[in-house]
Amino acid sequence: MTAQPAWRRIGDGDGATVLAVDYDSAGRPEAGFDRLAAHPALAGLAVWHAVQPETGPDPTAEDYLRVWQLPPAAAGPVEAVLGYCVGGVFTGDLADRIAARQGFRPQVLLFDPEPVDHGSVLRDFLKALDVMAVLSGPERAAYRARAEAVHAAGGTDFAAAAAGITAVYEAAAGEAFDRLGLDEEESEELLDLFRSYVRYLTAARQLAPESGWATATALTSAGSSPGARYTGRELVFDTTTAALLEDDRVAEATARLLSAPAATTSDAILPSLAGERA
Repeated sequence: MTAQPAWRRIGDGDGATVLAVDYDSAGRPEAGFDRLAAHPALAGLAVWHAVQPETGPDPTAEDYLRVWQLPPAAAGPVEAVLGYCVGGVFTGDLADRIAARQGFRPQVLLFDPEPVDHGSVLRDFLKALDVMAVLSGPERAAYRARAEAVHAAGGTDFAAAAAGITAVYEAAAGEAFDRLGLDEEESEELLDLFRSYVRYLTAARQLAPESGWATATALTSAGSSPGARYTGRELVFDTTTAALLEDDRVAEATARLLSAPAATTSDAILPSLAGERA
């Protein structure tokens, strides 16, 4: 059996190797690293996106890091590790492991970094529920109440709350998929996306990103970065989380940061990269 690849290439340049970590899902409303890598400002970079590894029902952070710590065989030395939202949680440990192998630590850039907290799964369920327009308002309200109840019943047990919310999602999405006329195979594939995402959150929950982010640069949308306070510096852009990775100013700032060694990217030049410096 052929091993599942850990990385897929999204930037076709032959320059510096850059790794990007995010939950990779087609059809999501937020712009992803594919959009950032396609920007002309980043032309020439060899950008690789993390592929979600196959895991058991109770994955650990180590299950993800063990797969991602080995860059693609064709890649050169890793100059930078990028992380979007929860993907940023893995970047500190990943950069440390790469440093131990190649002799220097890659630069870490975080885009709206978001540590996983006890409410993460519930918030993402509610966002998914909001777009199930095929369900009526009262039906969505009932599923919302069910999810909030199982979240509360889980107490401080993240895994228990996540499992309960996943079951509510399966019921709500299953009903929505039936009304849309999806067959069983299509429905199961979509349900598996949410289950996989919850496993990803559960693994990230096990990591404490604060120490790994101490020398990182955060590029954030206005008012939407709960994790930026743990980073060494923050650049704030007048855009939304959904549009962050397709914003011209963000791409240009990213290119400038990647073009200079982290040690020479001083605070003196950073304000010129964004409209605001936090």
